[in-house]
Amino acid sequence: MNDVRELMLKSLESTLTQDEQIKLKNALDTSEAMRKEMQDYELIRESLASSEPSFGEGFSNRVMQKLAKPQIDLFGSFKNIAISSVAAIALLMISVYFMDGSLDLDALYGIQGYSVEEEFYSFLNF
Repeated sequence: MNDVRELMLKSLESTLTQDEQIKLKNALDTSEAMRKEMQDYELIRESLASSEPSFGEGFSNRVMQKLAKPQIDLFGSFKNIAISSVAAIALLMISVYFMDGSLDLDALYGIQGYSVEEEFYSFLNF
């Protein structure tokens, strides 16, 4: 089925070999849906061939102006990333404060209330 579609599309753009022509003709003779699809392809091809693509007035001038002055705003990109990072850090610190009640280094690292030996052994278990 896909082979026949490929042959239909190929027949619109180039000439088919004798075997391909026979295969396409047999498929079109046996299937009404294939004949309808081939007619649709031909109608689309005709309508596209008769249309002329065009651009609005001043299109080439606008493109050339954009190419002449590239607008790169690295500071704006950095600013957005920096603001997002600060917001994430602030949310993290707020959540630590609410969970532990303080913002000391032990609370930030998550090791408050444990002895060094217990913490060492818990890291070894992972």
